[in-house]
Amino acid sequence: MTPTDLSGVTFVTAPGRFPRRPFALVRDAGFVPESLGFIRPFAPDVPYHGTVPADAPLQTVPAAADLVVSSDHWYDAVTDLLARGVPPGRITVLLNPFNDEVGYLEIARTCPDHVAELVDPAVPVARKIALLRPHLLRFGAARRFDGDAVVWDPEHYFLPYQQLVRDNAAAVHDVTAALADPASREAYQTVLYGRPEELLTHFLGRVFHEQQYVEVPSLKPGDVIVNAGIATGWDVPYLVAGTRGVGRHILLDPLPALTAEDGPCGRLVKRLGLEYVGCGLWDQTDELTFQADEYGMLHTGTNTLPAGAPVHRAQLRRLDDLAGEWKLDRLDLLKMDIEGADLRALSGMRATLTRLRPQIAVCIYHSPDHMWLMPRLLMDLLPNYRFYVRHYSYTRFECLLYGIPEERLPAAPPDRSGGFDEALRAATCEKLMPGEPRAAEAALDAAFARSDIGQPTPTVEIEVGRERFLGTGWGVACQSRTQTWRWVGPDGEAGVYLTLDPTKDHLCRFYFHHVETQAGFDAARLEVNGMRAAGREIGKSGDYHYAQWRIPAAAAVRTGGRCRLRFTTAPGPRQVAVSAVHCWQAG
Repeated sequence: MTPTDLSGVTFVTAPGRFPRRPFALVRDAGFVPESLGFIRPFAPDVPYHGTVPADAPLQTVPAAADLVVSSDHWYDAVTDLLARGVPPGRITVLLNPFNDEVGYLEIARTCPDHVAELVDPAVPVARKIALLRPHLLRFGAARRFDGDAVVWDPEHYFLPYQQLVRDNAAAVHDVTAALADPASREAYQTVLYGRPEELLTHFLGRVFHEQQYVEVPSLKPGDVIVNAGIATGWDVPYLVAGTRGVGRHILLDPLPALTAEDGPCGRLVKRLGLEYVGCGLWDQTDELTFQADEYGMLHTGTNTLPAGAPVHRAQLRRLDDLAGEWKLDRLDLLKMDIEGADLRALSGMRATLTRLRPQIAVCIYHSPDHMWLMPRLLMDLLPNYRFYVRHYSYTRFECLLYGIPEERLPAAPPDRSGGFDEALRAATCEKLMPGEPRAAEAALDAAFARSDIGQPTPTVEIEVGRERFLGTGWGVACQSRTQTWRWVGPDGEAGVYLTLDPTKDHLCRFYFHHVETQAGFDAARLEVNGMRAAGREIGKSGDYHYAQWRIPAAAAVRTGGRCRLRFTTAPGPRQVAVSAVHCWQAG
């Protein structure tokens, strides 16, 4: 069978991305009857022309309307429409994760008349919990409800693992700091530290807009995909849509029966000739005995399935060996969700990853410590990658790490920031010297000395990672669930502009979030308006070290209390991070 040419067909990965064009729904054998209910909250005013049977004449549908296929059999429906002469540009496919328990389809089916409430940020989370009550109970996030109050199952969250997170704070910090964007840091910290209500809010803000495995990677026709761990294969249509069915798609799973011809995944395997390999990934050649549930989730070790559940045997292989047997000379995406074998499997694919440099989408949630062990391993193994975290559940599960080689990213203007927060500097320049956003340091100092920024207060407290203070030489703001901070710039100097009472001596304390080496403490110096602050003390308050100096009143007299604090420490990227600067009058 010749594969259908899908070029020109529009694929929509979630209802929140539905195009705002007139449309009619095509009703075929695999039609999803609830489709209109979860399209309408995101396209309420778009003209809708009803449903049309797949084999009926299409003259009743206005020529300007899209024909929307929302079906488990979408490939067959599209093939038929194209064969009937429908232009591909008129066909839109709304993909669905048919039996993904936390996919938008299962969520919408839980309360089909209330999708608009679920996605409305103004609706209280307690209302959303009530709407999702059957889903929360069915999949175990809620142990029970006492009246309207939910009793969460802590094992579905990081609540029982907070000591483990604290014991690995350095690794968590390194991963957080290395992530490529604020959305990644927010997702990562929400999973590790968030309350159940916070995870639910985060989830509902995304589930109808973004789709697991394909949110970050970029796919095109001709790409080679290795899809390890497909279970029932709900993700396969999304990956096929990304390549328009052109290229090589290798499916790896120990349960070949799950590609049954009558299932959405099995249909694509047969019609497109996708390659199926009945084995799992590991760090050596081995054999595994296991049980699996109806979703294809593997269960080993503790007995979590009923007595008599079928037992399977499967071969385990190293991807490095398989890639040689398959003669792979390119790999565009590695997707891996293999139920806890992920960390050991990574050790069996080092050569392939470093040689072919694919995009990666890997699960990091199967064991609590995978949340930092797997990112650190990949970050160390794959230089010049951008790493992202995205989360696809209201529990700690379904957390993914994406890695994109920099050479696959769209061309961007060169980064001339040198590791500095240019937005902070520009805001400071605009405040002190409007119209001159690139003013030199000396000019800024002079402008500050002339500026009117209010009267001094007895105490000045600046959270440098949170506030838009006046300063230069700092890196971008970072945050965890408990603290914010900024790295001192790579030249080891950072400045803060503030106003102190020129008639009083002050004590000034810099609180450190992180100091990479002892040199960070040894090199710590403070100048105030060019005068060296004396009496440096290194101490500790609670969990955090600090450096403290005495600022003499004489340092502020000449400028009427306006003080330019210049903090210097060990140079180099990510050597010293500061969480706060406090100044108060000396007793």
